[in-house]
Amino acid sequence: MNQILFTGGNKKEKGGPLQLKTIGIIFAVAILLFGLVIGGIALFNMNGGGEGEQQERIPVLELSQNGASITLNITHDSAIDKIIYNWNDGEETVLQGRGRNVIEEVISATTGTNMLNIRIVDIFGKEATYSEEITVESTDTEKPQIELSIEDSKIKISAKDETELAYLEFHWNDEDETVIEPSEDSLNVIEETIDILKGENVLKITAVDKAGNKEEKEQKYKGSTKPTIQIVKEGNSVKISVTHEQNIQKIEYTINGVLYTTDPENTGASLGVSEFSYSFPLATGENEIMVRAYNTDNVYNEVSQKITY
Repeated sequence: MNQILFTGGNKKEKGGPLQLKTIGIIFAVAILLFGLVIGGIALFNMNGGGEGEQQERIPVLELSQNGASITLNITHDSAIDKIIYNWNDGEETVLQGRGRNVIEEVISATTGTNMLNIRIVDIFGKEATYSEEITVESTDTEKPQIELSIEDSKIKISAKDETELAYLEFHWNDEDETVIEPSEDSLNVIEETIDILKGENVLKITAVDKAGNKEEKEQKYKGSTKPTIQIVKEGNSVKISVTHEQNIQKIEYTINGVLYTTDPENTGASLGVSEFSYSFPLATGENEIMVRAYNTDNVYNEVSQKITY
């Protein structure tokens, strides 16, 4: 009996340490498993898993260029609400997404280098912004054309281009430039009529098209005033008077269809006077009279009149 009790005693002494060891192992394993679960959740969230992944994703844009045409290729997990773009921080243009999550849109660029700014907004308000410098080389290498014509004591300036003009610029001598832009209904033609300055002056004209091609022209003009003409009925005759501040070159009269001139031989000799008058008798009935007077700069004035006698 003592032996059994001893043996039993020995069992009790060994049982205590075994139970504590087992509990310790189980506790350690539980902590390890808990740590693995927490680490897995953190790693999952870091990789953008679940709903967090959906919230962090933004629209993706790819640009491709073909000359002046720019293609926008947009992809996203969510539907796109709108695409907003502008050039060089100018006026914005809005393209509707129409609930698509894969979109292709083509927009036009202008000649030169410009900054394209784009904002893409999805239906949840998530937004992506992009900026890209776009360069379009012009195929237009033809210069504008400038034509000058004299109308009385004025000059008509005409600038033309096969595509579109940017502006016309002109000035006399070293004066400040006058700049004229084309009107909306005539983008490839600019016309302007100006007075010829008195004396000898140089007119300088520059025409520039939208592609930057430039044409320049310089022309010397000698401006002067027209002669003054008066036709006055005096009884049964008419008196024609011509005056000019400098000299009168010649005078031509057409009276009832018959031409008279102060230079019948067409020698080009000046009258050498600043005042000249001539009287002639009137025919019975209606008389048609036309007088043309030239100054020494070949600028002329013309007056027509009908007088009944």
